[in-house]
Amino acid sequence: MNKVRIVTDSSALFIDPTIVKRYEVTVVPLRLQIGETTYRLGFDIGAEEFVGTPAGDLFPPVITVTPLNNTTLLGPRTLTASITDASGVPTSGIGLPVLYWSINNSAGPFTPATGTHTGGSNYDFTISGVVTTGDTVYYYVAAQDMAGTPNVTTEPLTGSGGYSANPPAASVPPSSPFSYAIVTGMSSTVYVGSGETYTSLTGNDSQGLFKAINDNVVTGNLTVLITSDLTESGDVALNETMEEAMY
Repeated sequence: MNKVRIVTDSSALFIDPTIVKRYEVTVVPLRLQIGETTYRLGFDIGAEEFVGTPAGDLFPPVITVTPLNNTTLLGPRTLTASITDASGVPTSGIGLPVLYWSINNSAGPFTPATGTHTGGSNYDFTISGVVTTGDTVYYYVAAQDMAGTPNVTTEPLTGSGGYSANPPAASVPPSSPFSYAIVTGMSSTVYVGSGETYTSLTGNDSQGLFKAINDNVVTGNLTVLITSDLTESGDVALNETMEEAMY
């Protein structure tokens, strides 16, 4: 399948930079010639000089998150996010980035957890809700910059709105927040075959072993014994396993 690339001129500097990053937009600079000298917008000359009026900081921060994997752990979890902006991101006080989390409801209500600045562009957030096996935790991060009128955004971004600052928040949460499930640990020996807990390797149901491994966490050595002939659908492939040490 051919890959579609987006190319535009440097007026894209006036677009939310998270869109440029997310969709890998190629920006070709506009050129301004003054006398015998040619300037490239966004490279040799900034928006303020090119337009002739102060541009200010028009864009919200860029939030980069590595989502948390499913887990067997029932205690607090820590998420680290990198948050950057041209005018800076608060490192203390009421403007600090906030993680919002909810248990078993992707639409909320969400509980806020204010981030801790750990150096550079990094912030740590603690999800401290009480969970049990089978629960799903939904979460997203909101951040503001240090512009005179702060720009606010969320990650994930899609569907969010109603932004406000100090603290950064969205009255409408993202339509698909990040999530992780509290799952069962898998280890020891499992049997696959007729009459067993798992009756196939690749079935897309509760009796398919690969699906069970993909959906859960491997907490120790896992031995699989085939106890009968199998007819496989090939519906589910075995992904790289999520592993978690148990002490």
